[in-house]
Amino acid sequence: MPPSPKSLGPQVADYRSRPFSRRSSKAVLILGVLAVLAPLFYGLYRAQYAAAKYGPVAAQHWSRPWYLLSGLAFLVLCLVLLIGLVRGQRYVAVHKYGLRIRLSRRKQYAWADLSGVSTGVVQTRLFGTALRTQHQAVLYPTVDPPVKLDNLLEDLPELLTRIKANLYPRLLPSMRQAFKEGKTLYFGPVAIRRDELLVEDHDGKSRPIPWSEIDSINVQAGMLVITNQKKAKIRLPVARVPNLELLLQIIQSGVTV
Repeated sequence: MPPSPKSLGPQVADYRSRPFSRRSSKAVLILGVLAVLAPLFYGLYRAQYAAAKYGPVAAQHWSRPWYLLSGLAFLVLCLVLLIGLVRGQRYVAVHKYGLRIRLSRRKQYAWADLSGVSTGVVQTRLFGTALRTQHQAVLYPTVDPPVKLDNLLEDLPELLTRIKANLYPRLLPSMRQAFKEGKTLYFGPVAIRRDELLVEDHDGKSRPIPWSEIDSINVQAGMLVITNQKKAKIRLPVARVPNLELLLQIIQSGVTV
């Protein structure tokens, strides 16, 4: 049974999808109305002119494309307004004991129902110059499919900080204990155990690398970089690695690299 809102405790914070700004909304509405009315009135003009010169059949033939264009513009305007309405209903609410999520559908998770979170940053570049930076994240429920959190949510970095602050202290003790007992810990394409690190190849198979052959493990420009003693490097996007901070913390405290 999913947790009820009451069982999640009091709400701590609410992160909603960014609404269209007032200026953007006015611009969209004005441009949309113009896109509908301009071909409509021009079609009426063409119909009157053709009717006066050549009769009703010509009037219908000359005006029809402009009426169709006006109708298409009206449908596009309605679609844009509908997207804005749906977008305004999306949110993630942080509670003391879990999350309430409404994105493509409504979900509720207690902290115990979540096994991890991965985060990343995507930069849009033009000729080497960063134009836009977008944060992205994925929640990993223990049962349901992963839940993507996109940059449309306001203050996404702050939301992720709150999620990690509640989730990581619950996960770390059991992970440390499992690591000490020689069990394998999985972090997406990376797995670790006491004697080796395993990295997923392109064919989906895990390649073991003894800790003694690893020179360093760190994060560089959004990539998890694993360097062996021969200075060969394996690069993995951090967005694919759930609980990255816990992975690095366990390696730092439990393994001599």
